[in-house]
Amino acid sequence: RNTIGETYLGLGDFALARAQFERAIALRSALHGDRHSDTLHTRRALAAALIELGEYERARSIAAEIHEIYRELHGDDHIETLSARQALALARQKLGDEGAEEDFTRTLAGCREHLGAHHEVTLRTMNNLAVLLRDKGRFDEAEPLFLEIHHHRREMLGDDHPETIRSRNNLGFLLNGMQRWEEALPHLEDAYRRGCAVLGETHLHTLMFGNNLGVTYFALERFVEARPFFESAVERNSADLGAEHPMTLIARGNLAGLLRKTGEVDEAIARFPSILEALRRTFRPGHPNIASFEQLYGLCLRDAGRYQEAETLLLGAREVFLRAYGTDHPRTRDVEKALLELYDRWGKPGHAAPSPGGADTRKATPIRRMALPERRGPPMVMPPVF
Repeated sequence: RNTIGETYLGLGDFALARAQFERAIALRSALHGDRHSDTLHTRRALAAALIELGEYERARSIAAEIHEIYRELHGDDHIETLSARQALALARQKLGDEGAEEDFTRTLAGCREHLGAHHEVTLRTMNNLAVLLRDKGRFDEAEPLFLEIHHHRREMLGDDHPETIRSRNNLGFLLNGMQRWEEALPHLEDAYRRGCAVLGETHLHTLMFGNNLGVTYFALERFVEARPFFESAVERNSADLGAEHPMTLIARGNLAGLLRKTGEVDEAIARFPSILEALRRTFRPGHPNIASFEQLYGLCLRDAGRYQEAETLLLGAREVFLRAYGTDHPRTRDVEKALLELYDRWGKPGHAAPSPGGADTRKATPIRRMALPERRGPPMVMPPVF
């Protein structure tokens, strides 16, 4: 059953993979016990499927338990312990846990020392650390990691291997975060084209590539080209993963943001409350994914002249981005620019009202009217491939 589950995992059918892994765990636990290597391997595979399915808390719990067992059995530097720590760090990252960066950094150091620079566990840990650094706006640290991974994948596996395709997508993902849209575009177009050919058009990772490509088209104001990617992701993810899977919610939010840009503001406003409700059930309070779509919803309300509601959402998003990323991250600058435009439309230029929590956080970090770059696309969430 483990082999069948891994086949489903590779095909992107994560619900079937989960079911196979759960059956295999029950059988192996009965035959060999909970601490047998076969049982532990299957539980780790189950944690990987759960992360893909958006069941982050359950994945974290399983990964934490497996990691402790491997530490007891083999010590901190064994490949099984390092693999389990990498899986635990990934689950913590998905939940927005600040300790994930330290986990990835320690795991990567251990992998390089004991497994080598190009071992699969090393490369996966490096990728996940790079994604985390990218999300924090530390692009100078993330870029060499993404480039090293992609160079190794191309050299060892060729351009059409799924891992190489994913690494090319992630290079485009990085460049999008840096707002280097024109540079990102050929990477994402190539990843999507190869993903369709190698994985299939409906594979979850191909849909992710398409979402990221759609985000780039959106930022370049190529809305007609962006829309089919978002609509396809919503349709397929809803059918395969469910309406409240994180990837479905991201696609739904991106499509709603596109509707705003194409003049369908009322339709966009109608869609956002259910999206945000589901995001709040999935992610912990203060998670940047929630704040990103609160910002988009705030922009819609601003466009509709509902300034008080828009201010509450934009100030809340700004608070999250300041705490998570600091003052100079693109997301923080974007939401500050949105607030300044809100106050100009509202007839309150330079206005600074208290934050939703009651404290005037802008006394310490005032909204900056100068040096706010014009941006062609909103801060739409772009899921990476791990």
